[in-house]
This record gives sequence, structure tokens and C-alpha cells, in this order.
Amino acid sequence: MTPTAKTDAPASQEAANTPVIGRVARVIGPVVDIEFPADAIPDVYNALTVDIDLSAQGEDEGVLHMTLEVAQHLGDNMIRAIALKPTDGLVRGAEVTDTGAPISVPVGDITKGHVFNVTGEVLNAEEGETIEITERWPIHRKPPAFDQARVQDSDVRDRHQVDRPPHAVRAGWKDRSVRWCRCR
Repeated sequence: MTPTAKTDAPASQEAANTPVIGRVARVIGPVVDIEFPADAIPDVYNALTVDIDLSAQGEDEGVLHMTLEVAQHLGDNMIRAIALKPTDGLVRGAEVTDTGAPISVPVGDITKGHVFNVTGEVLNAEEGETIEITERWPIHRKPPAFDQARVQDSDVRDRHQVDRPPHAVRAGWKDRSVRWCRCR
């Protein structure tokens, strides 16, 4: 290898770690069209982030951090994303950053007793409480193989046959008068 090849390798790694920046082209309700550089179009289901300056709207000072999810590639360096919060204050030309990964949520025993939003933020943490999240799974992932899926006994035991009320049978529900429901 030549000395120039050795010096180019870290530069390419640094380029891969730099966040890709796009610009908002159109906002229609929760649907946001974003333009990215041609060589850095984010994958479908990737999480995007954008910061909205609230002081520009005449509201209180601060910045609203919004997460979007790539839903479609439109062509011509454009993607269509879905906002996970109201898009009030999002304007054309706003910078959008590709996180390079899909939206993920915490999993495991650490989640017991806590409420999370779709982006994995804790909603019911007490003042000063810190939660160390060790494992996160993407919200769009392949299901387990059929032979790896397990059925717990409680799933079968908790199903009871429920009859429809007598007036439903008179109203023409004869063939659908028995349903299964989960009773716990």
C-alpha cells in the first residue's frame, strides 16, 4: 500500500460518520418531503431529526426536537417522511439530519413500570431519575421464524368462548354468534 492510501482510509471513515444533512422541500400536514444529496439518500424506515425554533413562531423560547421516519423514495433526490409530532413551525429549507438507523425502542426488564413514546423516550420518569437502557430494538424488524416463536400456556388457557346476546341471533348473526376473546 502507498502512504496516500493509508491516509485516505481514515478520511473515508470520518466521512461515513458525519451526519447527512437534507433540506425540507414541502410540508403537507404530517407528510414532509425532504431533499438530500444524491449520494446520501437515507434508507426507508430511517429516523430523521429536525429542530424547530419556537421563538420564530412567537411562542416561548426554545427548540422543539422532532423525529421523522422515511416512508418513501420519490426520486430526484427527494424522500417522503412522516412526522411523529405536529409539524407546526416546520418551514421549507429547514435542516434535516439522517440518523443512519431506524427508530428503536428499549426492550428488556428495564422497561417494566415505565411508559415510553414511539421514539423510546421515557414519559413517566420521576424528577432526577435516570434509566440506563442497555438494549434497543428497531420498531420495524423481521418477525421471528415460526419454529422460534413460542406460545405460552396462558395464551391458550385465557381464551374463552363468548356467546353473542340473544337479540344478535335474532338480528341475523346466527352464523357468527360465537366468538373467541381474550378475557384477561
